Amino acid sequence: MSKPEAIELEARSLQDGVSMACATLGVSPKEIEVEVLEKRTAPEDADKRYRLRITSRVAGKAPGAGESDGAAKDGEAHEDSRDGRWLVLCREDGIHLVVNPPTGGGRPCTTEGVTRGLADAKVRGVDAAAVEAAVRAQSSQPVKVAAAQPEIIVDGKAEVVVSRDKMQAEIVVFPPSGGRKVTLDDALRLLRERGVLVGIDEDALRRAIALESPRVPVIVARGKVPVNGENGRIEYGLFADRAAGRPAEMEDGRVDFYNLSIVENVVTGQVLATRIPPTDGQPGQTVTGETIKAKPGRPVNILAGTNTEVVENGSKLVATSDGQAVQTSNGRLSVFPVYEVKGDVDFSTGNIDFIGSVVVRGSVAHGFSIKAGNDVTIEGHVDSATIEAGRNVTIRGGVQGRGKGRITAGGTVSVKFIESAEITAGGDIQVGEAVMHSIINARRRVIVSGKKGLVVGGSIKALEEVRAKVIGSTFATSTDIEVGVDPILYQEMVATANALRETEADLIRTQQAIKLLKDMQEKGELPTDKRALLLKLTRNQFQLTGKREDLMNRKAEIEKSLEQRQHGRVRALEVVYPGARVTIGHSTMLVTDPVIRCSLYLAEHGEIAIGAY
Repeated sequence: MSKPEAIELEARSLQDGVSMACATLGVSPKEIEVEVLEKRTAPEDADKRYRLRITSRVAGKAPGAGESDGAAKDGEAHEDSRDGRWLVLCREDGIHLVVNPPTGGGRPCTTEGVTRGLADAKVRGVDAAAVEAAVRAQSSQPVKVAAAQPEIIVDGKAEVVVSRDKMQAEIVVFPPSGGRKVTLDDALRLLRERGVLVGIDEDALRRAIALESPRVPVIVARGKVPVNGENGRIEYGLFADRAAGRPAEMEDGRVDFYNLSIVENVVTGQVLATRIPPTDGQPGQTVTGETIKAKPGRPVNILAGTNTEVVENGSKLVATSDGQAVQTSNGRLSVFPVYEVKGDVDFSTGNIDFIGSVVVRGSVAHGFSIKAGNDVTIEGHVDSATIEAGRNVTIRGGVQGRGKGRITAGGTVSVKFIESAEITAGGDIQVGEAVMHSIINARRRVIVSGKKGLVVGGSIKALEEVRAKVIGSTFATSTDIEVGVDPILYQEMVATANALRETEADLIRTQQAIKLLKDMQEKGELPTDKRALLLKLTRNQFQLTGKREDLMNRKAEIEKSLEQRQHGRVRALEVVYPGARVTIGHSTMLVTDPVIRCSLYLAEHGEIAIGAY
């Protein structure tokens, strides 16, 4: 039942009216406004001299009602339970009892409890029938229950209100009238009697007891709200440490627009995603000690895509092939062995570094690079860029290297034309039109066919054969052709020799430093900090010695392989112009006159011979 915000009553005095109104409205005297509607003077109206309207300033609040964490359901007003209350009014004509009804599911006052309270207050000559009638009526109106007495001693008391959801408890402390004040132990005992066992705030209890304005509800216990479990989730081992499509920031703070980290490479067996199971959550508890179950989280499943597999009882997703990891629109993670660029490789894509094959539908702009573990196919042209492939490179257009372009392939390179570029292939290099002023190295053959079939300028090396229509030009352009030697092995030979020279130089410097420190040690002049340096240099000496030995062995192996030169061949379908220099094995021939439709090879006597094409 809802409580009034204002009441009208009749009382012997203003003080009696205020006391009855505060008891009925559940507020303190400071929280009401008193309006005198009528003041009677007739002798017969001595008991009803004042007719008052008393309004609570705490609008819309039930007496002692506390705030609630939950909303009312089905349009009903929320109402906390409160036990019935009673109070004693001391008047000139006698002792009057006011009994207020309970609210919500609260307990009503009992005749036994009121009688015991009156006895505790030392009220003499109590009319038991009047007490029983007042308790039964619960009218909130004063009922005379005893004759006037010189002094009534009333102990302080407290009431506990537990919210409907049992998630909080309030206490209202009533001051004594000449009697004993409510103590902390009293309040704790009352809480226990009302079943409040959990979340008691003793500091709040002390504040409630010490309030200057009594009858103000104070929250003294709070339940524990349950924490629902977290739903299961999928943690991806990819895409976490990079911002795809954003330029990489270099150590000096500059931005590298050539590297956008668009491609996500994975290898077979790599864990792509891990399923994290849901949690159960943490149960809550009401102030009365009842457990509130938490809502457990929902599980989630990993969905396998192309070239992926769910393993370990559905807890992990792994790649079943090398390639690019892509999360498709249906949420599945797939691995594709081919990375396709719809247009050009430029600032919109950045450099490409992919474990599988790369297909570029456009061209490769100046300064960019493509690195692929397998094949690279470019539909357009390559402009002074770097291309590296573990297998074959196919370029439908040409390569305009500008002295900076470089292409390296573990297999065959096929291209329309090459100009001012460096090309290295572990197999054949097949050119459709021309090779101009470039450095060409093929572990097998260099074949330049097509309408022009031109090789002019630069250096062309192949182990087995160099074949073209025209070699050189009418301007006697210097053009070096070499066959019979593995050019890639020769490059390794040069690199190994350079590394060996550097290692030997480092070793000599290290040995000199060690000798100097040891001389100081023999003289007793070696500082403490130099002892650690001596130990470090000694370890470095052993490392450099081992490295030098490895390089010497590799150099000897390469030299032995290069000595076993093959008898390669140079063939020109139309002409070899003066200015061309042909090397086969250890023999070299400088062409001084045009040689028509010929084949150059190494004769039995070790000299280069000219034969028919």
